[in-house]
Amino acid sequence: MVTGIPIFLFRSRRYESIHADPVIAGKTQFFAAASLVTGALALIGPSRFLRELSAMLEAANMLRAREIRARRIYANESVECNTVDFIHYEQTLVQAALDSLRGRHPKRYRQEVELANFLLNALNRPVARHVLRWAFADAVRAAIAELGADIDFARQGHRETLGLQLARTSARRSRS
Repeated sequence: MVTGIPIFLFRSRRYESIHADPVIAGKTQFFAAASLVTGALALIGPSRFLRELSAMLEAANMLRAREIRARRIYANESVECNTVDFIHYEQTLVQAALDSLRGRHPKRYRQEVELANFLLNALNRPVARHVLRWAFADAVRAAIAELGADIDFARQGHRETLGLQLARTSARRSRS
């Protein structure tokens, strides 16, 4: 078994169960989107960088979930507004990790970004559009359509657009 897959499946289910909490679901779609991302990462056998990044993000996200449950954040705004804020918060952490990697290991940084770009944008290619009908792929296609270009994993705005599309896709699927 590829290193990291079981933890990503566990993490995906944990995010799913957090989203199932009515207090959380009533405030943000973030955890539903995070569940899709970690589930997709389990399918690809993530790199060491992505495993470490995901663990760090999980710790930050768990703290934020406690803040939401305690009603210290997201007490009054809309679910969409809170989701946008949470995605921005998390992607700012991702950007800091990417910037750090670029400073320490420029070649690994380029490899990580190029692989992420290849995997994400492949989901919008003609064969994938007709074959892959799962929530993550649908969100990638919607993000590419919104951006009017392929996703560039190095760009925080592109990752935030994808995150919001993941949240919207999750919300649509839960209503149907």
